[in-house]
Parts: sequence; structure tokens; C-alpha cells
Amino acid sequence: MKRLICLLAILALVCTGCTSTKEASPKETAIPAETPAAEYKKFTRLAYGIFDTEIQLLGYAESQEIFDQAADGLMALLKEYNQYFDIYNSYPDVHNLRYVNEHAAKGPVEIPKPLFDLIAWCKEKWETN
Repeated sequence: MKRLICLLAILALVCTGCTSTKEASPKETAIPAETPAAEYKKFTRLAYGIFDTEIQLLGYAESQEIFDQAADGLMALLKEYNQYFDIYNSYPDVHNLRYVNEHAAKGPVEIPKPLFDLIAWCKEKWETN
């Protein structure tokens, strides 16, 4: 149950990392608002190895190029979170869960905000269960 809660926290962080509080300009949107729905095409992409699983992205876009641009951005974010939340591997210049586990007993450890947010959320959920 505790692993499920932490996995859900990771997914929540990944999903909330994709949102923005500011309104996107027409240049920033993946699909222009004036494009009729009938002109959207379905695109998919498979990725392996991130979070030790297969990831399938499915989206509708005006062109392959637009979909690829959005998919590239999402894949980069997922790879970044995968490095932060990895307990088995070290990465250059990344203070991830493995780093925290190895160094926290020796003194204060600086960690990236997404990892801090995940740990804080898991601690809060642990205490309320």
C-alpha cells in the first residue's frame, strides 16, 4: 500500500509538472485552437526504460511534427523525474533518492524541489494513514 501511495505521488508530480498557471500563447500550444477537430490525426510513441516500464504516449495533433515536439518535452520531463526518484542508480550532478539514502545520515542533503515535494507528500500521507 505504501509503495502504491508513493507511485501515485510520482505520477501526480509528473502530471502537475506539465501544467502552467499562466495562459499559453498560441505559439506555445501544441495544437492551435483554430484547427477543426476533423484535421487532428492520432499519433503514438513508445518508450522503454523510464521508471523501469514501457510508456505509451497517445495524442492527437495537426501533424507528426507538432506531436513529436510535445512528446519530446514530456519524455524529457519523465526522464528527469526518473533520475530524481531512482533508488538504484547515480547520475552526474543529480541528487536523487539514492544520493539521499547514502548521504542523509552524514548531514544535511540538498535535493531538487520535485524530490523534496515527493518526500514531503509521502510523509504527510504516511502520517495520516
